[in-house]
Amino acid sequence: MEDKLQEILNDYTEDIDRYRAEETKLLARMEFCQAHKFAEEERITRVKYDAIAMIIYRWQNMHKEIQELLNKWNS
Repeated sequence: MEDKLQEILNDYTEDIDRYRAEETKLLARMEFCQAHKFAEEERITRVKYDAIAMIIYRWQNMHKEIQELLNKWNS
């Protein structure tokens, strides 16, 4: 069971990293849209950015809680 939990944590770490990369791309796109005064495109990109930021936040918290539980179990 411990190995399975660690495998799940590793999978979530990879997912979090992918979402962080997407978050970085969206931030760059928002900056581009601001610089070129594409207000509607910036708004849409901000909505996407906010959604991904929330996913990252929730997954990081879940990852941390599972890791803490696993660490307590191993102690």
